[in-house]
Amino acid sequence: MPPRSANTVGAPPTDSTPSATSLSEPASAAGHSSATSPSTGSFTRSSGTCVSRTTSSAIRFSGVCPYHGDCFEGLASGRALKARYGAPGDEIRDPDAWQLEASYIALGLLNVISVLSPQRIVIGGGVLKQPSLLPLVRESLSELARGYFDARELNDAIDSFVVSPELGERAGVLGALELARLAFTRRSADLQLSDGPPFIRRAR
Repeated sequence: MPPRSANTVGAPPTDSTPSATSLSEPASAAGHSSATSPSTGSFTRSSGTCVSRTTSSAIRFSGVCPYHGDCFEGLASGRALKARYGAPGDEIRDPDAWQLEASYIALGLLNVISVLSPQRIVIGGGVLKQPSLLPLVRESLSELARGYFDARELNDAIDSFVVSPELGERAGVLGALELARLAFTRRSADLQLSDGPPFIRRAR
């Protein structure tokens, strides 16, 4: 998932966010809290820019998450698609269904961007196997941002900012192996340092 410093996770939005908005209520720059910490990517971090769950009655759905109902996973996961449309994602042909799915994913990504200011966002998984979905997510994300961030990543450079994993379906397992390798390397280095300098270890 690209640059090692890229942030790819974020805190879920809450309905208590003072400036929370919905899909049917676009956010404006007015009233949003400004950042108090340096940015990692090109975005000024501002939790006030986070967007809440959609409340539009036309697309209301209780969600499938057993803990939160209509949280990000409860609305945008493969299980949610099947529960809503009665078919797995690879059998859904309704373009409106994928437009709505893109809107949900874009909402989640906007919250990640607002809080973490990532250098790049890599999204994958079964739902993203739908060929038309990633372009729709980029389009929806750019529309949701509405120019609030003065960053090319949400405009003409969005294709290189929101990307799919280059390793495809192997990204998860290979990433886990890399984390294990790094942990082992650090642990081995710590053990060597704890034994003292080489000449002392040889004397023992």
